[in-house]
Amino acid sequence: SGVLHPIVLQPYLGTWSNGADHYKKWRKHWFTPPPIPDWAKQVHSWQQIHINSPVDDLLCQYKDLIKYGEDCAKHGITAIQLTGWTIGGQDRGNPSHDIEPRLGTWENLRDAIASIQDMGVRVILFNKYTWADMAHEQFRRKYVSYAAKDPYGDYYTVAGFGYQTPASLAEIDTRRIVPMCMSSPEYRTTATSEFRKSLDLGVDGLLYDECHHHGENYRYCFDHDHGHHVPSNMFS
Repeated sequence: SGVLHPIVLQPYLGTWSNGADHYKKWRKHWFTPPPIPDWAKQVHSWQQIHINSPVDDLLCQYKDLIKYGEDCAKHGITAIQLTGWTIGGQDRGNPSHDIEPRLGTWENLRDAIASIQDMGVRVILFNKYTWADMAHEQFRRKYVSYAAKDPYGDYYTVAGFGYQTPASLAEIDTRRIVPMCMSSPEYRTTATSEFRKSLDLGVDGLLYDECHHHGENYRYCFDHDHGHHVPSNMFS
């Protein structure tokens, strides 16, 4: 047995949007919008640059990003969203946010970002902490202990994403992914350390991809070793 939280009923007339007005008034009592830089408040154009995929499309070296920055500055594009910059490429090796040595050095990427910013173009790095790449050796060694579990003690799995190659579209070499438990304090600490790797590069912002996408109906974690109430809602 337990005690439920109080429930408030508020009638309204009209469509659902009239009902939503009650929630908006309630939210004003407790929600403080986070600070937003002025440049992000304006209507502007971003260009997403994809420099590596899970199947090793090494499309651009870090140092060559400066050329993209020059084109953006010339044509009025005010921000670059850089995708696939981490080791293994987009949706591979998650949640690691180490650089990809085959694209250059950490210094190459940092210096390219600084050069692009000097042109008046912002740089936003693609980040992802929701998943762990099940095919990566670090999953068995480290991240499996943070995986969200079902009531039977098994971790959830998601099919992953097939991209442009015949093998991936045929589900042959697709990277299977495992939802991480966001209710685990240890995992949040680990994710924070990965987050800092982007900050250290001096970027203007981070795009947290699929922050609320844990797979089909995977909403609760039942792992008793994560230090949370069982079950715990993974969106809490």
